[in-house]
Amino acid sequence: MKSTELKINHGKITLGKVFFYFVIIDVLFLPYFKYFVMPNSLIFVVIWTVINIKKIKTDFDFKVFIILFYFVLLSSFVSYFFTPHTLNGYSNIWGDNIKRPFQLLSSFLYYFYLKTYLKSNSFSLKKILLLFILFADILALISILNIGLYFDIKEMFSVRDPFIDNFFITTDDYFFRYSYLWVDPNSIGYIIGVVGFYLMINEKLSSIQILFVIISMLLILITCMSSGALLAVSIVFVLLVGIYLKRLCINFSIKIKKKEIFSLLISICILLIVGLNIETMSNLKVFNYGLDRIFGNSSESRKTIYQYIITNKNMLKSLFIGNGYTLIVDNAIKRPHSDHLRIIYGYGWIAYLSIILFLFRKRKGIAFHHHFFLIPGFVAFSINSLIDEQKVFVVFLILLAATVFKKKVIRETHTRGS
Repeated sequence: MKSTELKINHGKITLGKVFFYFVIIDVLFLPYFKYFVMPNSLIFVVIWTVINIKKIKTDFDFKVFIILFYFVLLSSFVSYFFTPHTLNGYSNIWGDNIKRPFQLLSSFLYYFYLKTYLKSNSFSLKKILLLFILFADILALISILNIGLYFDIKEMFSVRDPFIDNFFITTDDYFFRYSYLWVDPNSIGYIIGVVGFYLMINEKLSSIQILFVIISMLLILITCMSSGALLAVSIVFVLLVGIYLKRLCINFSIKIKKKEIFSLLISICILLIVGLNIETMSNLKVFNYGLDRIFGNSSESRKTIYQYIITNKNMLKSLFIGNGYTLIVDNAIKRPHSDHLRIIYGYGWIAYLSIILFLFRKRKGIAFHHHFFLIPGFVAFSINSLIDEQKVFVVFLILLAATVFKKKVIRETHTRGS
């Protein structure tokens, strides 16, 4: 059977190109599959992987993935015999221990699909990512101006949202956290940081586009009210500013791109404008509520959770395999609020080291600052979750694959030119 990876010649529409657009549009804009919580395109990506396994099996990342694959499956299988199937009225423990590993492992297939596609096809994600940010902005503004309409849109897309209720729609004093078309409000906060910084660092943007991305980040961070996402975005901004200032101080002969200076100046100006007009903005309840939640949120609750789990559940027992996705401590189900703990206890240390190596290692030949867009993902992985919302994880993996391949092409081009 021939591969669906067909080259694009003179703008002709091919099966490979149609499939590629379907995958990207599905992940960014469409709701999950109606009957199972998974992307609509997942079954096609799984089929593509089976057909093209020979193309990817020699990839170092695929070898790391196989290690992760085996230990996740082994831990999930063993959990059937050593983990209670019901606990304190919750009867879906075994269901979660099957569903969540499938969700985690199948997400990685998108990485290999995009990486392989880009070897045969020329494509830039810039335009479609900018459209994604615009769409997220529009929904955020609708959620501020007409919460009922926003809920209607989510219901139209068959999105399960715990806040879709007449009480929340009719209560003026209540302001929910914006979550895009997903469930967890933190997810859109982290992913707007990942997408925004990917565009600013790894794509060529005009000054207007940079301004648009920065303003969009601020809008969505305030409406989703995620203190973790705000922390992640702030870290990256500080690092980028530090790099630009270092370049200026070390060698004035280095040409600093106009867009970089513009980005720095615009960021400073926006922060000043927000600071000077904070009283005016506070008259908008959603901004007031959002800012209060972001800056009033304490890290003590997270520390307490982490300390309790680590103290009462021995990590060394998960040296090789874990106890499955569902974390049980002292005969109670616990949410770890950290993928580090979730994977160590759920699938073991070998699986944990494999996923860290896959996602967050510095890629050879890629400048360190080109990895900065991964930082919001790492913060989510550390204090919330990057892997629980499958589309968020898939977007992260797609942008990682795009960066790896794009820099590889640039490096090979320079090598041939010399």
